[in-house]
Amino acid sequence: MLSLFVLSCADDGNTTISEVKTKVFHASLTDTKLYLDRYEKLKWNAGDFISVFGSPANEQYYFNGETGDNIGTFSNCASTLTPTYSSYYAVYPYNSETTSTKEGEINVTLPETQHFLLGQIPDNLMVAVTSSLSDDNLKFRNVCGYLKLNLFRGKKQTIKSITIKGNNNEILTGAAIVTATKNDRPHIQMKGSGRTVTLDLGEGVSLGQSVETATPFWFVLPPVEFTSGFTIEVKDMTDELAVKSTSKRVVISENTVQPINPFSVAYTYTEINGTTIDMANNLVGLVTDSSTGKGIAGVPVTDGFHYTKTDANGVYQMKADERALVVCYSLPSAYRSLLNSTTHLPQFYANDLDLAEQNRRDFVLEPIAVQNEFHLAAIGDVHIGRDLSKISTETKRYRENLLEDICKTYAAGIASGKYNENVYAITLGDLTNDNRPEQWEAYFKAIPNLTLPGSGKYLPLYNVIGNHDHRNSDEDTFGRRRNYISYLGPTNYSFNIGDAHIICVDNHSGSHNISEDDYQWLLEDIKQVENPENKLVILCGHVPYRDGGTHDGSSSASTHRADIMKALCKFHQAHIFVGHTHRVQEWINNDYVTAGGYPVYEHIHAMCGGHYWFRKISPDGSPYAYTIYSISGNEITDFQFKPGAYDTSYQMRVYDGDQTIVNPSSKSFYWYTNTVVDSSSGYYAYGNPCLKNSFVVTIWKSDTDNWKYEFWQDGKYVADLKRVPSNICDVFTASWFYGGNGGNKDCVRTDTQHYFYYTPTSGKPSQMKNWTIKAIHTIPSSKHIQHTYECSKFTTTYDEFPWN
Repeated sequence: MLSLFVLSCADDGNTTISEVKTKVFHASLTDTKLYLDRYEKLKWNAGDFISVFGSPANEQYYFNGETGDNIGTFSNCASTLTPTYSSYYAVYPYNSETTSTKEGEINVTLPETQHFLLGQIPDNLMVAVTSSLSDDNLKFRNVCGYLKLNLFRGKKQTIKSITIKGNNNEILTGAAIVTATKNDRPHIQMKGSGRTVTLDLGEGVSLGQSVETATPFWFVLPPVEFTSGFTIEVKDMTDELAVKSTSKRVVISENTVQPINPFSVAYTYTEINGTTIDMANNLVGLVTDSSTGKGIAGVPVTDGFHYTKTDANGVYQMKADERALVVCYSLPSAYRSLLNSTTHLPQFYANDLDLAEQNRRDFVLEPIAVQNEFHLAAIGDVHIGRDLSKISTETKRYRENLLEDICKTYAAGIASGKYNENVYAITLGDLTNDNRPEQWEAYFKAIPNLTLPGSGKYLPLYNVIGNHDHRNSDEDTFGRRRNYISYLGPTNYSFNIGDAHIICVDNHSGSHNISEDDYQWLLEDIKQVENPENKLVILCGHVPYRDGGTHDGSSSASTHRADIMKALCKFHQAHIFVGHTHRVQEWINNDYVTAGGYPVYEHIHAMCGGHYWFRKISPDGSPYAYTIYSISGNEITDFQFKPGAYDTSYQMRVYDGDQTIVNPSSKSFYWYTNTVVDSSSGYYAYGNPCLKNSFVVTIWKSDTDNWKYEFWQDGKYVADLKRVPSNICDVFTASWFYGGNGGNKDCVRTDTQHYFYYTPTSGKPSQMKNWTIKAIHTIPSSKHIQHTYECSKFTTTYDEFPWN
């Protein structure tokens, strides 16, 4: 390349340019090309060298001018030899192997590899002849012509080389004889046999992404007629090829540019790893084992609408749905997804599809010993960017107060033996507040490179889309997914760990319902599971299914709820992980029993950031938190609610039902009656008369079947607590929110089930001594008591509610 020429001259080690008596030639570019200016005119480059023949000896001369000059002088790099020809012959560029065996003929070699320089052309062959030995004027003429290709691709693409070949095997490179005479165009006669020319693009060149921004690439070719056109092969940075041909006659003439209209680079494969590719399929690829390099058979691959599987060679192929934006595989249990080298998030997908062409997306999986036991942290709504002016604070709290708390909890549990090293986390939708680019940027900055303290082990974090992640757009359902997909990949996918099949699905396309496409994908995903009766399934979505969905504010039952429940019942055990309501709730679908005899268990997770990251509590009074589930074989054998600021022993609050709660706005609230909080909207903080003279207990992760609630005094059991007979809100929490702390209707919602009470015979809770509330949780799968939680004090202040 021109840019590689150096500004030094050959010498014998004892002389310098200043010591040599030099001859100077005046050189001009009247109709030649060297340096390419914006008008595609020919200019010299600083540092250019030429070969000069006044005899058979090849003498090197260097250019004295500046880049962009079209005339200038050349000086020799050594003492001038005695000429034996009648004229001087000059050749650009200098090459020590260029020779002249007789006057008027120059032996050159056209290289098979040319070198790219942005905005310029590769090394150009030019010849000049003086009229006599006394003449020092060199007028250079081009020996070759130029082919100008303009390439683009509709997405980001970096390429490393372009190779051209005539369709009739025209000779393009190798040895050649140039005949030159004064005032006549030089003529080249090809003697070599090279039939390809490769343009080396060095460290790679990014293509323009449209016709208007197509990237120009120049080839220097001998005068040649491609009688049946030519073919180019474009190689990307992974050595994959895109092939493009033209059958039209193309003529390359000396000193002439032959431009080709811009065209798109598309990679097309007819065979992958021994498998013939059907050209009707626009989504193809190879799934390989990282340890052996061999293809893995039977891996399900999906475009988010339908599935296919890899064949015996590890190759998959399908015609993607026209709306598809991403492709991913369903991870087999014997493998682990590689982590992205920058973010260390699971890299199980490719999200840059262009369905106007064939898309090849390969995946590499890491073989592991099957993880029969593992742990999964479930994270409720995140809502980054509720207040755009405080988005950095919200992001910081999500990262430091929640995600890093998960890592610390896992690390401590591994050290104590409570957990093993197979740890994961998953979010459950509404990651952003309304799908704005700045919110996605903030969210994506919070989640990379989560490490367990002291181990350097990265925490694999998976994600689910929520209804707020669809907002702020007038596109259809699939268009609204674009932001999520561009940052986090597929909205419909699954993976297997041990005997657990974990499904992540977009179950909110409007009106709290799953779309027909997503429902059909879900059924197709379940069909990929062999022997489901021996497996655990965890269905991760955003919107709850419980009680037909009518408990989450919708006006009608969730579409396809019954059919989804029936499909889950095929498994040994089935659990549902969702969020959306910003309240904790454990819902047991007793009408649907799995193959293992368990009801479908639904876990509804509160917002992980309390109330939009400006209060540490959710509207139901639960602290900002997540839940860690422990899986053994085909069952969830343990799970615990983990407050971000406390350990797992903190599972409840106890209030004095007789307390008059005076909030920061000096308004009084009561547990035993309703309190008007917004008369214009008709909002009440609902209490219940039975709570007068009683202990009021809220146990956030409780359910109707697997917990016992007991009142103890002086170390002795006294009585069971009773569930509050009507739907109430957490009056104490409502008083705080409606005391100038962002109260809204969510803070007085009553669709929760975790309120209990005990009325002592004295009717004076505040006068009771040495009392303890015990909550005893039996994990359904374990059939024995797993956890006993205790509380022996009333909550009477708001100290734990605000952020510091």
